[in-house]
Amino acid sequence: MAKPHPEKAALRRRAERRLADERGLGDAPGEAPAESAMLEVFHELRVHQVELELQNEELRGVQTTLEESHDALAASEQRYRDLFESAPVAYLLLDLEGRIQSANRFAVALLDVNPAAVDRTKFSEIVSAPSQDAYFLHRRALLDGKRPGPIEIELRASERIPSIPVELHASQARLAGSPQDELLVALLDLSARRRAEHDRAESEHQRRLMADALPIPVSYVDSTERYQFCNASFASWHGLGATEIRDRPLHEILGATAYAQVRDHVRAALGGETSRFEGEIAFPAAGRRWVSIVYAPDRSDDGGIRGYYELVDDRSSLRRAELRVRDAAARAEMAEEEQRRTLAADLHDDVGQLLSLLVIKLRALQDALEGDRARAVGEIHGLANQVRERISSLSFELSPALLFDVGLIAAAERLAEDIESKYGLHVEVETHGEVEAIDEVIRVALYRSLRELLINAAKHAGTGQARLEFWAGADAIELRVIDDGRGFEPAKPTQGFGLVSLHNRIESLGGSLEIESVLGQGTTCRISLPSRRDTR
Repeated sequence: MAKPHPEKAALRRRAERRLADERGLGDAPGEAPAESAMLEVFHELRVHQVELELQNEELRGVQTTLEESHDALAASEQRYRDLFESAPVAYLLLDLEGRIQSANRFAVALLDVNPAAVDRTKFSEIVSAPSQDAYFLHRRALLDGKRPGPIEIELRASERIPSIPVELHASQARLAGSPQDELLVALLDLSARRRAEHDRAESEHQRRLMADALPIPVSYVDSTERYQFCNASFASWHGLGATEIRDRPLHEILGATAYAQVRDHVRAALGGETSRFEGEIAFPAAGRRWVSIVYAPDRSDDGGIRGYYELVDDRSSLRRAELRVRDAAARAEMAEEEQRRTLAADLHDDVGQLLSLLVIKLRALQDALEGDRARAVGEIHGLANQVRERISSLSFELSPALLFDVGLIAAAERLAEDIESKYGLHVEVETHGEVEAIDEVIRVALYRSLRELLINAAKHAGTGQARLEFWAGADAIELRVIDDGRGFEPAKPTQGFGLVSLHNRIESLGGSLEIESVLGQGTTCRISLPSRRDTR
Protein backbone atom coordinates (compact mmCIF):
# COMPACT_ATOMS: atom_id res chain seq x y z
CA MET A 1 0.00 0.00 0.00
CA ALA A 2 1.40 3.40 -1.04
CA LYS A 3 2.35 5.85 1.71
CA PRO A 4 0.36 9.14 1.80
CA HIS A 5 2.16 12.39 0.78
CA PRO A 6 3.89 13.96 3.83
CA GLU A 7 2.00 17.27 3.48
CA LYS A 8 -1.37 15.43 3.21
CA ALA A 9 -0.49 13.28 6.21
CA ALA A 10 0.40 16.34 8.23
CA LEU A 11 -2.85 18.04 7.15
CA ARG A 12 -4.87 14.96 8.22
CA ARG A 13 -3.16 14.88 11.64
CA ARG A 14 -3.99 18.57 12.15
CA ALA A 15 -7.64 17.92 11.14
CA GLU A 16 -7.95 14.95 13.51
CA ARG A 17 -6.42 16.94 16.39
CA ARG A 18 -8.97 19.72 15.78
CA LEU A 19 -11.88 17.16 15.81
CA ALA A 20 -10.48 15.65 18.98
CA ASP A 21 -10.34 19.11 20.56
CA GLU A 22 -13.96 19.73 19.59
CA ARG A 23 -14.99 16.43 21.33
CA GLY A 24 -12.93 17.37 24.42
CA LEU A 25 -10.43 14.47 24.02
CA GLY A 26 -7.30 16.64 23.89
CA ASP A 27 -4.56 15.54 21.54
CA ALA A 28 -5.37 11.81 21.76
CA PRO A 29 -5.96 10.29 18.33
CA GLY A 30 -9.59 9.49 17.59
CA GLU A 31 -10.75 5.93 16.93
CA ALA A 32 -13.58 5.04 14.57
CA PRO A 33 -16.41 3.03 16.31
CA ALA A 34 -15.94 -0.59 15.42
CA GLU A 35 -19.69 -1.31 15.62
CA SER A 36 -20.73 1.02 12.81
CA ALA A 37 -19.26 1.52 9.32
CA MET A 38 -21.60 4.49 8.90
CA LEU A 39 -19.98 6.36 11.72
CA GLU A 40 -16.57 5.66 10.19
CA VAL A 41 -17.67 7.15 6.88
CA PHE A 42 -19.10 10.15 8.73
CA HIS A 43 -15.80 10.60 10.56
CA GLU A 44 -13.87 10.57 7.28
CA LEU A 45 -16.22 13.16 5.82
CA ARG A 46 -15.79 15.32 8.87
CA VAL A 47 -11.98 15.03 8.67
CA HIS A 48 -12.09 16.10 5.02
CA GLN A 49 -14.25 19.02 5.95
CA VAL A 50 -11.79 20.17 8.61
CA GLU A 51 -8.93 19.71 6.14
CA LEU A 52 -10.71 22.01 3.71
CA GLU A 53 -11.28 24.57 6.47
CA LEU A 54 -7.58 24.49 7.36
CA GLN A 55 -6.61 24.91 3.72
CA ASN A 56 -9.02 27.85 3.38
CA GLU A 57 -7.48 29.46 6.45
CA GLU A 58 -4.01 29.08 4.94
CA LEU A 59 -5.22 30.51 1.62
CA ARG A 60 -6.75 33.49 3.40
CA GLY A 61 -3.45 34.05 5.27
CA VAL A 62 -1.51 33.85 2.01
CA GLN A 63 -3.96 36.26 0.37
CA THR A 64 -3.55 38.69 3.26
CA THR A 65 0.25 38.43 2.97
CA LEU A 66 0.05 38.97 -0.79
CA GLU A 67 -2.16 42.01 -0.30
CA GLU A 68 0.25 43.44 2.28
CA SER A 69 3.22 42.76 -0.02
CA HIS A 70 1.39 44.35 -2.91
CA ASP A 71 0.65 47.44 -0.81
CA ALA A 72 4.27 47.60 0.37
CA LEU A 73 5.49 47.16 -3.21
CA ALA A 74 3.16 49.89 -4.41
CA ALA A 75 4.31 52.21 -1.61
CA SER A 76 7.96 51.45 -2.39
CA GLU A 77 7.34 52.00 -6.08
CA GLN A 78 5.66 55.32 -5.29
CA ARG A 79 8.60 56.38 -3.09
CA TYR A 80 11.06 55.57 -5.85
CA ARG A 81 8.86 57.34 -8.39
CA ASP A 82 8.70 60.40 -6.10
CA LEU A 83 12.47 60.22 -5.70
CA PHE A 84 12.86 59.84 -9.46
CA GLU A 85 10.57 62.79 -10.14
CA SER A 86 12.00 65.10 -7.47
CA ALA A 87 15.70 64.25 -7.97
CA PRO A 88 17.89 67.23 -9.01
CA VAL A 89 19.19 65.11 -11.87
CA ALA A 90 17.61 64.75 -15.31
CA TYR A 91 16.60 61.10 -15.91
CA LEU A 92 15.40 59.98 -19.35
CA LEU A 93 14.46 56.71 -21.00
CA LEU A 94 15.25 56.53 -24.73
CA ASP A 95 14.44 53.86 -27.26
CA LEU A 96 17.22 52.53 -29.45
CA GLU A 97 16.39 55.16 -32.07
CA GLY A 98 17.08 57.91 -29.55
CA ARG A 99 13.46 59.01 -29.00
CA ILE A 100 12.49 60.01 -25.48
CA GLN A 101 10.09 57.51 -23.90
CA SER A 102 9.83 59.14 -20.48
CA ALA A 103 11.50 61.84 -18.44
CA ASN A 104 11.30 63.12 -14.88
CA ARG A 105 10.26 66.65 -13.98
CA PHE A 106 13.84 67.93 -13.71
CA ALA A 107 14.59 66.62 -17.22
CA VAL A 108 11.48 68.32 -18.66
CA ALA A 109 12.53 71.63 -17.06
CA LEU A 110 16.17 71.24 -18.11
CA LEU A 111 15.29 70.38 -21.73
CA ASP A 112 12.58 73.06 -21.85
CA VAL A 113 10.14 70.80 -23.73
CA ASN A 114 6.38 70.45 -23.56
CA PRO A 115 5.60 67.70 -20.99
CA ALA A 116 2.79 66.41 -23.21
CA ALA A 117 5.10 66.11 -26.22
CA VAL A 118 8.25 64.92 -24.48
CA ASP A 119 7.67 61.28 -25.50
CA ARG A 120 7.65 62.23 -29.20
CA THR A 121 10.95 64.13 -29.12
CA LYS A 122 14.27 62.81 -30.37
CA PHE A 123 17.04 63.56 -27.92
CA SER A 124 19.39 64.57 -30.75
CA GLU A 125 17.03 67.50 -31.50
CA ILE A 126 17.83 68.90 -28.07
CA VAL A 127 21.62 68.58 -28.42
CA SER A 128 23.46 71.65 -29.72
CA ALA A 129 25.15 71.50 -33.11
CA PRO A 130 28.74 71.49 -31.77
CA SER A 131 27.91 68.48 -29.55
CA GLN A 132 26.10 66.36 -32.19
CA ASP A 133 29.18 64.33 -33.15
CA ALA A 134 30.08 63.54 -29.56
CA TYR A 135 26.50 62.41 -28.81
CA PHE A 136 26.31 60.31 -32.00
CA LEU A 137 29.57 58.47 -31.25
CA HIS A 138 28.52 57.90 -27.63
CA ARG A 139 25.14 56.46 -28.66
CA ARG A 140 26.77 54.31 -31.35
CA ALA A 141 29.17 52.86 -28.76
CA LEU A 142 26.22 51.96 -26.53
CA LEU A 143 24.38 50.22 -29.39
CA ASP A 144 27.57 48.26 -30.17
CA GLY A 145 27.49 46.82 -26.67
CA LYS A 146 30.28 48.97 -25.26
CA ARG A 147 30.27 50.86 -21.99
CA PRO A 148 31.60 54.34 -22.74
CA GLY A 149 32.28 56.77 -19.90
CA PRO A 150 30.40 60.01 -19.36
CA ILE A 151 30.76 62.84 -21.86
CA GLU A 152 30.19 66.59 -21.65
CA ILE A 153 27.84 68.11 -24.21
CA GLU A 154 25.87 71.31 -24.69
CA LEU A 155 22.06 71.32 -24.84
CA ARG A 156 20.54 73.49 -27.54
CA ALA A 157 19.43 76.94 -26.43
CA SER A 158 15.69 77.66 -26.45
CA GLU A 159 13.74 80.90 -26.44
CA ARG A 160 13.75 80.97 -22.66
CA ILE A 161 16.90 79.07 -21.68
CA PRO A 162 20.43 79.58 -23.01
CA SER A 163 22.65 76.68 -23.99
CA ILE A 164 23.30 74.47 -20.96
CA PRO A 165 26.43 72.34 -20.41
CA VAL A 166 25.63 68.86 -19.12
CA GLU A 167 27.46 65.66 -18.29
CA LEU A 168 25.74 62.69 -19.98
CA HIS A 169 25.79 59.22 -18.38
CA ALA A 170 24.09 56.43 -20.34
CA SER A 171 23.74 52.66 -20.36
CA GLN A 172 21.75 50.09 -22.36
CA ALA A 173 19.36 47.77 -20.48
CA ARG A 174 16.02 45.98 -20.75
CA LEU A 175 13.60 47.03 -18.07
CA ALA A 176 10.90 44.76 -16.66
CA GLY A 177 7.85 44.63 -18.93
CA SER A 178 9.73 46.05 -21.90
CA PRO A 179 9.97 43.93 -25.08
CA GLN A 180 13.35 45.42 -26.11
CA ASP A 181 16.45 47.14 -24.77
CA GLU A 182 16.33 50.85 -23.97
CA LEU A 183 18.84 53.57 -23.18
CA LEU A 184 18.91 54.83 -19.62
CA VAL A 185 20.23 58.41 -19.54
CA ALA A 186 21.17 60.74 -16.69
CA LEU A 187 22.10 64.37 -17.28
CA LEU A 188 24.03 66.42 -14.70
CA ASP A 189 23.70 70.19 -15.07
CA LEU A 190 27.24 71.62 -15.20
CA SER A 191 26.18 75.27 -15.21
CA ALA A 192 27.04 75.85 -11.56
CA ARG A 193 30.33 74.00 -11.95
CA ARG A 194 31.23 76.02 -15.05
CA ARG A 195 30.38 79.24 -13.24
CA ALA A 196 32.52 78.17 -10.29
CA GLU A 197 35.37 77.28 -12.63
CA HIS A 198 35.01 80.62 -14.38
CA ASP A 199 34.92 82.48 -11.08
CA ARG A 200 37.92 80.50 -9.86
CA ALA A 201 39.80 81.21 -13.09
CA GLU A 202 38.91 84.89 -12.84
CA SER A 203 40.00 84.94 -9.20
CA GLU A 204 43.22 83.20 -10.16
CA HIS A 205 43.74 85.76 -12.91
CA GLN A 206 43.16 88.67 -10.54
CA ARG A 207 45.43 87.10 -7.93
CA ARG A 208 48.15 86.60 -10.54
CA LEU A 209 47.83 90.21 -11.71
CA MET A 210 48.22 91.44 -8.15
CA ALA A 211 51.03 89.01 -7.38
CA ASP A 212 52.89 89.85 -10.59
CA ALA A 213 52.65 93.53 -9.68
CA LEU A 214 54.56 92.86 -6.45
CA PRO A 215 58.26 93.71 -6.68
CA ILE A 216 59.23 90.68 -4.57
CA PRO A 217 59.14 86.96 -5.42
CA VAL A 218 55.99 85.29 -4.03
CA SER A 219 55.01 81.63 -4.20
CA TYR A 220 52.62 79.09 -2.66
CA VAL A 221 53.75 75.58 -1.70
CA ASP A 222 51.30 72.80 -0.77
CA SER A 223 51.65 70.31 2.09
CA THR A 224 53.62 67.91 -0.15
CA GLU A 225 56.25 70.63 -0.70
CA ARG A 226 55.27 71.25 -4.31
CA TYR A 227 54.83 74.68 -5.85
CA GLN A 228 51.23 75.48 -6.79
CA PHE A 229 51.61 79.17 -7.57
CA CYS A 230 54.31 81.75 -8.13
CA ASN A 231 54.41 85.29 -9.46
CA ALA A 232 56.45 86.58 -12.39
CA SER A 233 59.25 87.84 -10.17
CA PHE A 234 59.69 84.40 -8.57
CA ALA A 235 59.67 82.67 -11.95
CA SER A 236 62.23 85.14 -13.30
CA TRP A 237 64.50 84.48 -10.33
CA HIS A 238 64.61 80.81 -11.22
CA GLY A 239 64.87 81.32 -14.96
CA LEU A 240 61.61 79.43 -15.62
CA GLY A 241 58.02 80.15 -16.57
CA ALA A 242 55.32 80.05 -13.90
CA THR A 243 53.73 77.00 -15.56
CA GLU A 244 57.09 75.21 -15.55
CA ILE A 245 57.38 75.66 -11.78
CA ARG A 246 53.84 74.51 -10.91
CA ASP A 247 53.65 71.02 -9.34
CA ARG A 248 57.43 70.69 -9.16
CA PRO A 249 58.99 69.82 -5.77
CA LEU A 250 60.70 72.47 -3.70
CA HIS A 251 64.12 70.81 -3.61
CA GLU A 252 64.14 70.48 -7.39
CA ILE A 253 63.61 74.21 -7.98
CA LEU A 254 65.88 75.46 -5.18
CA GLY A 255 68.64 72.91 -5.54
CA ALA A 256 69.94 70.58 -2.82
CA THR A 257 72.18 73.15 -1.08
CA ALA A 258 69.60 75.95 -0.89
CA TYR A 259 66.86 73.50 0.16
CA ALA A 260 69.02 72.25 3.03
CA GLN A 261 69.39 75.85 4.25
CA VAL A 262 65.63 76.52 4.43
CA ARG A 263 64.34 73.00 5.19
CA ASP A 264 63.76 73.62 8.92
CA HIS A 265 61.79 76.81 8.16
CA VAL A 266 59.66 74.94 5.58
CA ARG A 267 58.83 72.23 8.09
CA ALA A 268 58.02 74.82 10.75
CA ALA A 269 55.55 76.49 8.36
CA LEU A 270 53.94 73.13 7.51
CA GLY A 271 53.70 72.57 11.26
CA GLY A 272 51.64 75.75 11.62
CA GLU A 273 54.34 78.24 12.69
CA THR A 274 55.28 81.41 10.85
CA SER A 275 59.02 81.28 10.26
CA ARG A 276 61.67 83.60 8.85
CA PHE A 277 65.00 82.79 7.22
CA GLU A 278 67.66 85.45 6.77
CA GLY A 279 71.00 84.82 5.16
CA GLU A 280 72.82 84.20 1.92
CA ILE A 281 71.58 81.52 -0.50
CA ALA A 282 73.12 80.43 -3.79
CA PHE A 283 70.18 80.02 -6.19
CA PRO A 284 70.74 77.94 -9.36
CA ALA A 285 69.66 80.76 -11.69
CA ALA A 286 69.70 83.97 -9.64
CA GLY A 287 73.13 83.32 -8.12
CA ARG A 288 74.16 84.26 -4.59
CA ARG A 289 71.57 86.48 -2.92
CA TRP A 290 71.22 87.78 0.61
CA VAL A 291 67.53 87.24 1.33
CA SER A 292 64.92 87.49 4.03
CA ILE A 293 62.21 84.85 3.47
CA VAL A 294 58.92 84.69 5.38
CA TYR A 295 57.08 81.35 5.51
CA ALA A 296 53.41 81.89 6.44
CA PRO A 297 51.22 78.76 6.94
CA ASP A 298 47.89 78.47 5.09
CA ARG A 299 45.18 77.04 7.35
CA SER A 300 41.95 75.40 6.22
CA ASP A 301 38.59 76.06 7.93
CA ASP A 302 39.09 73.00 10.17
CA GLY A 303 42.51 74.22 11.30
CA GLY A 304 44.58 71.90 9.12
CA ILE A 305 47.64 73.13 7.23
CA ARG A 306 47.15 73.10 3.46
CA GLY A 307 50.52 74.63 2.64
CA TYR A 308 52.32 77.92 3.10
CA TYR A 309 53.00 81.24 1.41
CA GLU A 310 56.61 82.21 0.75
CA LEU A 311 57.62 85.87 0.44
CA VAL A 312 61.22 86.58 -0.55
CA ASP A 313 62.82 89.96 0.13
CA ASP A 314 66.08 90.35 -1.80
CA ARG A 315 68.35 92.33 0.50
CA SER A 316 71.53 91.84 -1.51
CA SER A 317 71.89 95.56 -2.29
CA LEU A 318 71.15 96.46 1.32
CA ARG A 319 73.64 93.84 2.46
CA ARG A 320 76.33 95.22 0.17
CA ALA A 321 75.64 98.72 1.48
CA GLU A 322 75.78 97.40 5.04
CA LEU A 323 79.11 95.72 4.34
CA ARG A 324 80.43 98.95 2.85
CA VAL A 325 79.36 100.80 5.99
CA ARG A 326 81.00 98.16 8.16
CA ASP A 327 84.14 98.29 6.07
CA ALA A 328 84.20 102.08 6.38
CA ALA A 329 83.68 101.76 10.13
CA ALA A 330 86.51 99.23 10.32
CA ARG A 331 88.82 101.50 8.33
CA ALA A 332 87.86 104.41 10.56
CA GLU A 333 88.53 102.24 13.62
CA MET A 334 91.93 101.22 12.28
CA ALA A 335 92.74 104.79 11.22
CA GLU A 336 91.91 105.98 14.72
CA GLU A 337 93.95 103.15 16.16
CA GLU A 338 96.85 104.02 13.89
CA GLN A 339 96.69 107.61 15.13
CA ARG A 340 96.60 106.31 18.70
CA ARG A 341 99.63 104.11 18.03
CA THR A 342 101.50 107.02 16.45
CA LEU A 343 100.65 109.32 19.34
CA ALA A 344 101.49 106.61 21.88
CA ALA A 345 104.80 105.98 20.15
CA ASP A 346 105.60 109.70 20.12
CA LEU A 347 104.74 109.99 23.81
CA HIS A 348 106.77 106.92 24.69
CA ASP A 349 109.74 107.42 22.43
CA ASP A 350 110.09 111.22 22.42
CA VAL A 351 108.36 112.73 25.43
CA GLY A 352 108.98 109.66 27.56
CA GLN A 353 112.68 109.57 26.82
CA LEU A 354 113.07 113.30 27.40
CA LEU A 355 111.29 112.97 30.74
CA SER A 356 113.49 110.01 31.64
CA LEU A 357 116.54 112.11 30.85
CA LEU A 358 115.10 115.00 32.89
CA VAL A 359 114.55 112.67 35.85
CA ILE A 360 118.16 111.47 35.65
CA LYS A 361 119.52 115.04 35.44
CA LEU A 362 117.37 116.17 38.34
CA ARG A 363 118.58 113.24 40.40
CA ALA A 364 122.18 114.15 39.66
CA LEU A 365 121.52 117.80 40.49
CA GLN A 366 119.83 116.81 43.75
CA ASP A 367 122.82 114.73 44.75
CA ALA A 368 125.12 117.67 44.02
CA LEU A 369 123.19 120.13 46.21
CA GLU A 370 122.59 120.35 49.92
CA GLY A 371 120.01 121.73 52.26
CA ASP A 372 116.93 123.53 50.99
CA ARG A 373 118.14 123.54 47.44
CA ALA A 374 118.54 119.78 47.41
CA ARG A 375 115.07 119.33 48.90
CA ALA A 376 113.54 121.66 46.24
CA VAL A 377 115.23 119.83 43.42
CA GLY A 378 114.08 116.54 44.99
CA GLU A 379 110.46 117.70 44.86
CA ILE A 380 110.88 118.65 41.22
CA HIS A 381 112.49 115.26 40.60
CA GLY A 382 109.47 113.54 42.15
CA LEU A 383 107.03 115.52 40.06
CA ALA A 384 109.00 114.79 36.88
CA ASN A 385 109.02 111.08 37.74
CA GLN A 386 105.22 111.14 38.21
CA VAL A 387 104.79 112.86 34.82
CA ARG A 388 107.04 110.21 33.23
CA GLU A 389 104.93 107.38 34.72
CA ARG A 390 101.72 109.10 33.70
CA ILE A 391 102.99 109.53 30.15
CA SER A 392 103.89 105.82 30.07
CA SER A 393 100.42 104.88 31.35
CA LEU A 394 98.76 107.24 28.90
CA SER A 395 100.80 105.74 26.08
CA PHE A 396 99.52 102.26 27.02
CA GLU A 397 95.93 103.46 27.25
CA LEU A 398 96.16 105.09 23.85
CA SER A 399 97.49 101.98 22.14
CA PRO A 400 98.87 99.07 24.15
CA ALA A 401 101.84 97.56 22.32
CA LEU A 402 100.93 94.19 23.88
CA LEU A 403 97.71 94.10 21.85
CA PHE A 404 99.64 94.04 18.58
CA ASP A 405 102.92 92.45 19.63
CA VAL A 406 101.60 89.63 21.85
CA GLY A 407 97.82 89.43 21.55
CA LEU A 408 94.40 90.20 23.00
CA ILE A 409 94.67 88.03 26.11
CA ALA A 410 98.00 89.56 27.20
CA ALA A 411 96.59 93.06 26.67
CA ALA A 412 93.45 92.15 28.62
CA GLU A 413 95.49 90.80 31.56
CA ARG A 414 97.58 93.97 31.62
CA LEU A 415 94.40 96.05 31.49
CA ALA A 416 92.99 94.05 34.41
CA GLU A 417 96.08 94.89 36.45
CA ASP A 418 95.73 98.60 35.63
CA ILE A 419 92.03 98.57 36.56
CA GLU A 420 92.79 96.94 39.90
CA SER A 421 95.64 99.38 40.51
CA LYS A 422 93.55 102.46 39.73
CA TYR A 423 90.06 101.47 40.91
CA GLY A 424 90.54 98.53 43.27
CA LEU A 425 88.43 96.19 41.10
CA HIS A 426 89.96 92.73 40.92
CA VAL A 427 89.32 91.16 37.50
CA GLU A 428 89.73 87.45 36.72
CA VAL A 429 90.39 86.57 33.07
CA GLU A 430 89.14 83.30 31.51
CA THR A 431 89.63 82.09 27.94
CA HIS A 432 87.75 79.40 25.99
CA GLY A 433 88.85 78.45 22.49
CA GLU A 434 91.32 79.98 20.03
CA VAL A 435 90.83 83.61 21.02
CA GLU A 436 93.81 84.96 19.07
CA ALA A 437 92.58 83.64 15.68
CA ILE A 438 90.53 86.74 14.96
CA ASP A 439 90.69 89.71 12.61
CA GLU A 440 92.84 92.66 13.77
CA VAL A 441 89.90 95.07 13.53
CA ILE A 442 87.81 92.75 15.72
CA ARG A 443 90.70 92.44 18.20
CA VAL A 444 90.96 96.22 18.55
CA ALA A 445 87.16 96.63 18.87
CA LEU A 446 87.01 93.98 21.61
CA TYR A 447 89.84 95.58 23.55
CA ARG A 448 88.31 99.05 23.38
CA SER A 449 84.90 97.67 24.40
CA LEU A 450 86.45 95.65 27.21
CA ARG A 451 88.23 98.70 28.62
CA GLU A 452 85.02 100.74 28.55
CA LEU A 453 82.98 98.01 30.25
CA LEU A 454 85.56 97.42 32.99
CA ILE A 455 85.80 101.14 33.76
CA ASN A 456 81.98 101.31 33.93
CA ALA A 457 81.93 98.34 36.31
CA ALA A 458 84.68 99.87 38.45
CA LYS A 459 82.87 103.22 38.69
CA HIS A 460 79.23 102.13 38.98
CA ALA A 461 78.90 98.47 40.06
CA GLY A 462 79.92 99.04 43.69
CA THR A 463 81.82 95.77 43.95
CA GLY A 464 85.43 94.68 44.24
CA GLN A 465 85.14 91.58 42.03
CA ALA A 466 84.51 91.08 38.30
CA ARG A 467 85.08 88.31 35.78
CA LEU A 468 86.15 88.59 32.18
CA GLU A 469 85.41 85.68 29.79
CA PHE A 470 86.42 85.13 26.18
CA TRP A 471 84.46 82.45 24.23
CA ALA A 472 85.85 81.79 20.76
CA GLY A 473 83.88 79.73 18.23
CA ALA A 474 84.43 78.77 14.62
CA ASP A 475 82.89 81.94 13.19
CA ALA A 476 82.37 84.27 16.13
CA ILE A 477 83.86 85.39 19.42
CA GLU A 478 81.97 86.45 22.52
CA LEU A 479 83.20 88.69 25.33
CA ARG A 480 81.46 88.57 28.71
CA VAL A 481 82.05 91.05 31.53
CA ILE A 482 80.33 89.85 34.71
CA ASP A 483 80.11 91.56 38.09
CA ASP A 484 78.12 90.89 41.27
CA GLY A 485 77.50 94.54 42.03
CA ARG A 486 74.39 96.62 42.60
CA GLY A 487 72.99 96.17 39.08
CA PHE A 488 70.54 98.46 37.28
CA GLU A 489 67.49 98.40 35.04
CA PRO A 490 68.69 97.88 31.42
CA ALA A 491 65.76 99.95 30.16
CA LYS A 492 66.95 102.87 32.31
CA PRO A 493 70.76 102.64 32.44
CA THR A 494 72.75 104.89 34.71
CA GLN A 495 73.76 108.14 33.06
CA GLY A 496 77.35 108.22 31.87
CA PHE A 497 77.63 104.52 31.02
CA GLY A 498 78.36 105.35 27.36
CA LEU A 499 76.47 102.24 26.25
CA VAL A 500 74.89 103.92 23.22
CA SER A 501 78.21 104.69 21.53
CA LEU A 502 79.52 101.24 22.47
CA HIS A 503 76.43 99.60 20.97
CA ASN A 504 76.78 101.60 17.75
CA ARG A 505 80.46 100.67 17.38
CA ILE A 506 79.78 96.96 17.88
CA GLU A 507 76.77 96.99 15.55
CA SER A 508 78.75 98.74 12.81
CA LEU A 509 81.07 95.71 12.75
CA GLY A 510 78.19 93.24 12.44
CA GLY A 511 78.09 92.35 16.14
CA SER A 512 75.66 92.68 19.01
CA LEU A 513 75.67 93.94 22.59
CA GLU A 514 73.38 92.39 25.21
CA ILE A 515 73.04 93.51 28.82
CA GLU A 516 71.40 91.49 31.58
CA SER A 517 71.08 93.20 34.93
CA VAL A 518 68.93 92.90 38.03
CA LEU A 519 68.95 95.41 40.87
CA GLY A 520 71.05 94.02 43.69
CA GLN A 521 72.19 90.96 41.69
CA GLY A 522 74.89 92.28 39.38
CA THR A 523 75.30 92.79 35.64
CA THR A 524 76.39 90.66 32.68
CA CYS A 525 77.43 92.34 29.42
CA ARG A 526 77.84 90.18 26.31
CA ILE A 527 79.53 91.37 23.15
CA SER A 528 79.40 89.07 20.13
CA LEU A 529 81.41 89.76 16.98
CA PRO A 530 82.29 87.75 13.89
CA SER A 531 85.82 86.34 14.06
CA ARG A 532 86.54 87.84 10.66
CA ARG A 533 84.85 90.62 8.76
CA ASP A 534 82.70 89.75 5.72
CA THR A 535 84.09 91.95 2.94
CA ARG A 536 82.13 90.49 0.01
